[in-house]
Amino acid sequence: MSSRPAPGPRTSILLIAGLAVLAAVLIVVFFVRLSNQPGHTVNVGSQEFAVGKAATYAPAVAKDGPLLFQALRGNELDIFVQHLGADPLRGWSAFEAHAPGEARTCVLRWRQASHDFADPCSPRSFPADGAGLNQYAVRVDPKTNLVVNLLSTLGTVAPTTSP
Repeated sequence: MSSRPAPGPRTSILLIAGLAVLAAVLIVVFFVRLSNQPGHTVNVGSQEFAVGKAATYAPAVAKDGPLLFQALRGNELDIFVQHLGADPLRGWSAFEAHAPGEARTCVLRWRQASHDFADPCSPRSFPADGAGLNQYAVRVDPKTNLVVNLLSTLGTVAPTTSP
Protein backbone atom coordinates (compact mmCIF):
# COMPACT_ATOMS: atom_id res chain seq x y z
CA MET A 1 0.00 0.00 0.00
CA SER A 2 1.37 3.41 -0.98
CA SER A 3 1.07 6.34 1.35
CA ARG A 4 1.70 8.83 -1.45
CA PRO A 5 -1.41 10.94 -2.18
CA ALA A 6 -2.77 11.25 -5.74
CA PRO A 7 -2.14 14.60 -7.43
CA GLY A 8 -4.96 17.07 -7.09
CA PRO A 9 -6.88 18.60 -10.01
CA ARG A 10 -4.85 21.81 -9.80
CA THR A 11 -1.56 19.96 -10.18
CA SER A 12 -2.91 18.01 -13.17
CA ILE A 13 -4.07 21.22 -14.90
CA LEU A 14 -0.69 22.87 -14.36
CA LEU A 15 1.12 19.82 -15.70
CA ILE A 16 -1.07 19.66 -18.82
CA ALA A 17 -0.69 23.41 -19.43
CA GLY A 18 3.09 23.15 -19.08
CA LEU A 19 3.25 20.29 -21.58
CA ALA A 20 1.05 22.22 -24.05
CA VAL A 21 3.33 25.27 -23.85
CA LEU A 22 6.40 23.07 -24.34
CA ALA A 23 4.80 21.41 -27.40
CA ALA A 24 3.92 24.81 -28.91
CA VAL A 25 7.47 26.08 -28.42
CA LEU A 26 8.92 22.94 -30.03
CA ILE A 27 6.62 23.30 -33.05
CA VAL A 28 7.63 26.95 -33.54
CA VAL A 29 11.32 26.07 -33.24
CA PHE A 30 10.86 23.25 -35.78
CA PHE A 31 9.23 25.57 -38.36
CA VAL A 32 11.79 28.34 -37.84
CA ARG A 33 14.69 25.92 -38.28
CA LEU A 34 13.07 24.30 -41.32
CA SER A 35 12.35 27.62 -43.03
CA ASN A 36 15.92 28.84 -42.49
CA GLN A 37 17.49 25.85 -44.23
CA PRO A 38 18.66 26.56 -47.80
CA GLY A 39 16.33 25.17 -50.44
CA HIS A 40 13.35 24.74 -48.11
CA THR A 41 10.16 26.74 -48.11
CA VAL A 42 7.40 26.52 -45.56
CA ASN A 43 3.84 27.19 -46.69
CA VAL A 44 1.56 27.22 -43.66
CA GLY A 45 -1.43 28.89 -45.34
CA SER A 46 -3.44 27.90 -48.39
CA GLN A 47 -2.12 28.61 -51.85
CA GLU A 48 -5.65 28.93 -53.22
CA PHE A 49 -8.04 31.83 -52.77
CA ALA A 50 -11.73 30.96 -53.16
CA VAL A 51 -13.49 34.05 -54.50
CA GLY A 52 -17.04 32.68 -54.53
CA LYS A 53 -19.63 31.59 -57.07
CA ALA A 54 -18.56 32.52 -60.60
CA ALA A 55 -22.16 33.08 -61.75
CA THR A 56 -22.70 35.56 -58.90
CA TYR A 57 -19.61 37.65 -59.61
CA ALA A 58 -19.73 37.73 -63.43
CA PRO A 59 -22.64 40.23 -63.64
CA ALA A 60 -21.08 42.42 -60.93
CA VAL A 61 -17.77 42.57 -62.81
CA ALA A 62 -19.57 43.37 -66.07
CA LYS A 63 -21.39 46.25 -64.39
CA ASP A 64 -18.80 47.70 -62.01
CA GLY A 65 -15.44 46.40 -63.24
CA PRO A 66 -12.96 43.87 -61.88
CA LEU A 67 -12.82 42.83 -58.23
CA LEU A 68 -9.87 44.07 -56.17
CA PHE A 69 -8.54 41.86 -53.37
CA GLN A 70 -5.75 43.27 -51.22
CA ALA A 71 -3.16 41.72 -48.89
CA LEU A 72 -3.92 38.13 -49.88
CA ARG A 73 -0.46 36.76 -49.08
CA GLY A 74 0.67 38.41 -45.88
CA ASN A 75 0.90 42.05 -46.74
CA GLU A 76 2.41 41.67 -50.18
CA LEU A 77 -0.11 40.64 -52.85
CA ASP A 78 -2.97 42.63 -54.30
CA ILE A 79 -4.87 41.20 -57.27
CA PHE A 80 -7.69 42.04 -59.62
CA VAL A 81 -10.09 39.28 -60.62
CA GLN A 82 -11.52 40.03 -64.05
CA HIS A 83 -14.22 38.44 -66.18
CA LEU A 84 -14.44 38.96 -69.91
CA GLY A 85 -17.07 37.30 -72.10
CA ALA A 86 -20.67 36.20 -71.81
CA ASP A 87 -20.25 32.78 -70.14
CA PRO A 88 -20.00 33.22 -66.35
CA LEU A 89 -17.99 29.98 -66.06
CA ARG A 90 -15.33 30.98 -68.62
CA GLY A 91 -13.21 34.05 -69.29
CA TRP A 92 -11.86 34.62 -65.78
CA SER A 93 -8.39 35.97 -65.09
CA ALA A 94 -6.47 37.21 -62.07
CA PHE A 95 -3.46 39.51 -62.10
CA GLU A 96 -1.45 41.79 -59.85
CA ALA A 97 -3.05 45.13 -59.08
CA HIS A 98 0.08 47.17 -59.72
CA ALA A 99 2.46 47.46 -62.64
CA PRO A 100 5.71 45.49 -62.61
CA GLY A 101 8.37 47.42 -60.74
CA GLU A 102 5.90 49.76 -59.06
CA ALA A 103 5.32 49.99 -55.31
CA ARG A 104 2.28 48.35 -53.74
CA THR A 105 0.90 51.84 -53.09
CA CYS A 106 0.51 52.35 -56.87
CA VAL A 107 -2.68 50.28 -57.19
CA LEU A 108 -4.01 50.41 -60.73
CA ARG A 109 -7.31 52.18 -61.31
CA TRP A 110 -10.06 50.70 -63.45
CA ARG A 111 -11.40 53.11 -66.05
CA GLN A 112 -14.95 52.00 -66.86
CA ALA A 113 -15.33 54.29 -69.87
CA SER A 114 -12.25 52.99 -71.71
CA HIS A 115 -12.26 49.50 -70.13
CA ASP A 116 -8.61 49.57 -69.13
CA PHE A 117 -6.36 50.16 -66.12
CA ALA A 118 -4.43 53.35 -65.44
CA ASP A 119 -1.23 53.37 -63.42
CA PRO A 120 -1.43 56.30 -60.96
CA CYS A 121 2.38 56.40 -60.60
CA SER A 122 3.31 56.48 -64.30
CA PRO A 123 1.72 57.26 -67.66
CA ARG A 124 1.26 53.55 -68.39
CA SER A 125 -2.06 51.83 -68.97
CA PHE A 126 -3.00 48.16 -69.27
CA PRO A 127 -5.82 46.42 -71.17
CA ALA A 128 -8.85 44.88 -69.49
CA ASP A 129 -7.38 41.36 -69.63
CA GLY A 130 -4.35 42.48 -67.59
CA ALA A 131 -1.79 41.75 -70.33
CA GLY A 132 1.57 43.05 -69.14
CA LEU A 133 0.75 42.35 -65.48
CA ASN A 134 1.76 39.28 -63.47
CA GLN A 135 -1.02 36.72 -64.08
CA TYR A 136 -2.24 33.99 -61.71
CA ALA A 137 -3.95 30.69 -62.54
CA VAL A 138 -7.75 30.78 -62.20
CA ARG A 139 -10.22 27.92 -62.38
CA VAL A 140 -13.90 27.31 -61.81
CA ASP A 141 -14.27 24.17 -59.69
CA PRO A 142 -17.04 21.54 -60.11
CA LYS A 143 -19.26 23.47 -57.67
CA THR A 144 -18.85 26.60 -59.88
CA ASN A 145 -16.67 28.38 -57.31
CA LEU A 146 -14.04 30.71 -58.71
CA VAL A 147 -10.59 29.77 -57.33
CA VAL A 148 -7.30 31.66 -57.79
CA ASN A 149 -3.98 29.87 -57.26
CA LEU A 150 -1.79 32.47 -55.56
CA LEU A 151 1.42 30.49 -56.08
CA SER A 152 0.94 29.64 -59.74
CA THR A 153 2.10 32.64 -61.75
CA LEU A 154 1.65 32.52 -65.51
CA GLY A 155 3.92 35.41 -66.46
CA THR A 156 2.67 38.71 -67.87
CA VAL A 157 0.80 37.48 -70.94
CA ALA A 158 -2.94 37.28 -70.38
CA PRO A 159 -4.38 33.80 -70.91
CA THR A 160 -6.57 33.41 -73.96
CA THR A 161 -10.26 33.19 -73.21
CA SER A 162 -12.27 30.58 -75.02
CA PRO A 163 -15.80 31.39 -76.21
